[in-house]
Amino acid sequence: MRVFGRIVEPSEETVRTFVRLLSRNDIRTNDAVYAAAATFSGQCRRGVDYMRRVYPALDGFRDQLCAVWRRELGNSIESIDQAGLRDIRAALIEVENLAISFEEFSTRKTVDAS
Repeated sequence: MRVFGRIVEPSEETVRTFVRLLSRNDIRTNDAVYAAAATFSGQCRRGVDYMRRVYPALDGFRDQLCAVWRRELGNSIESIDQAGLRDIRAALIEVENLAISFEEFSTRKTVDAS
């Protein structure tokens, strides 16, 4: 599962797949899914075309990552896996950066076309 985030092609469907995986809350795979989500969101920044493909689905991805963050914090303060929370936080930061970067790029492209 950890490799999935590195090798999968960035697309809306892939983002929806991550949303589904994150919503499952399977304690056997949560850590791997969190790491894959962080890796995938970082991979999306490799090109404007990737950002364009995933941008429409980023709101749902961000919302699910926030829900997972709340779920993990609420489970038990004493048993939180810090690596898992770091991966969730890294994915959230990347998703926010992707959205901001794409919006800035779209605005510049619109201004340049005028």
